[in-house]
Amino acid sequence: MAFFQSVRVHRARRLIASGSPVLFAGGVALAGLAVSSISKGLSLDHVAVWVLLVLWIALLLFQMSAEYQKRTYDPTWLLKFIDIFDSEAMQCTRCKASRFLKENRAKLADKECVSFDVNDLLDFFENLGFFMQGDQITAEAAHHAFHYWIRGYYSAARMYLKTAREQEPSSWEFVEFLFDMADQIERERYKNRLKDVTLLGEKETEEFLDEEIASTCGLGVDSTRTSAIGIERT
Repeated sequence: MAFFQSVRVHRARRLIASGSPVLFAGGVALAGLAVSSISKGLSLDHVAVWVLLVLWIALLLFQMSAEYQKRTYDPTWLLKFIDIFDSEAMQCTRCKASRFLKENRAKLADKECVSFDVNDLLDFFENLGFFMQGDQITAEAAHHAFHYWIRGYYSAARMYLKTAREQEPSSWEFVEFLFDMADQIERERYKNRLKDVTLLGEKETEEFLDEEIASTCGLGVDSTRTSAIGIERT
């Protein structure tokens, strides 16, 4: 799966998908005419075909560039995820998940150490990673909106995630992918200041969890509020 975890592969796929089928088909027809002219000798008519072919290439490249930019920064699905992440239900989930991760740092490798709120939070990032793998959300867009939380929660819940996947390999398989893709963007932009893998250290992880608790636990929501994915917790 490492090959498909490359930002460059996703960018190449996006660029290829950005080409207009109509322009491409027209170009193939022009190229056929241009190639056939080689065997017949160059005339004014054939020069016109070559000029049209060059113009087609320029137009296709311009169209692909514009469509590529549009696809890269398309906010359609990203805004939906932002709304969910900022919702009161998810704020409640983040509050309780952060507290659990902080209070149980030493026990996260224990398979009996389970939190519905951490599960809900990982489900959110799993869905984000799934949509990224399907090219519905780009690594650039996810990095812009969520890198702080992807990095923070992946660092904090890594042992919890590893333990869950040891029991069920398909559990949250796109969470690591999401972190890796967002991390590639981060290292690409700040390559002179970052190490190979930008996981948070123990102190930084604790500070992150403290910040999450401070920013999400002041809503006055009780423990029976419906979770971010619609399951009532008691």
